Amino acid sequence: MHRIWLFRHAKSAWDTDAGSDFERPLAKRGRRDAPRMGAWLERHGVHPDEIWCSTAVRARETLELARGRWSVDDRRIRYLDALYGAPASELLALTRSAGEEITTLMLVGHNPGLEDLLETLCDEAQQRTAKGKLLTTANLAEIDLRGEWQDVDWDTGDLVRLLRPRALGDGGRHRG
Repeated sequence: MHRIWLFRHAKSAWDTDAGSDFERPLAKRGRRDAPRMGAWLERHGVHPDEIWCSTAVRARETLELARGRWSVDDRRIRYLDALYGAPASELLALTRSAGEEITTLMLVGHNPGLEDLLETLCDEAQQRTAKGKLLTTANLAEIDLRGEWQDVDWDTGDLVRLLRPRALGDGGRHRG
């Protein structure tokens, strides 16, 4: 069985002097939430074979802050321009390119692509926020996939968990 984790970047700042959307840094809340998610990942023994991270500033900062509380070998991380702004169809194609030596893969990226990928892979009722969002900032989605990477397609995944920072205590402990 293969597993994919979707890790949406933490809350980014809009009121900065960043020259472009690509260069936007994390907001204060994002800098708080990313390490909390990293602590949860460490405590639950989540160590993907590979982590593919968008090269956008906010995605890289999310991963680096999470790594402050989560031990991940640098050799497992690949920074990919293709993850920035990619729609679900491109993320699906990218996922299909994973080597068979990879059993667990994490994508660190952006909406709407990650949320659309989650909906593509898992054709089941999803818990949305009051604003209709499925994958809000700093969320983690754990998905078990049926088949090999090249077989990943519509409804070939089962959502194991959807974890939001709000569900965690200060130390990254899950409340309930």
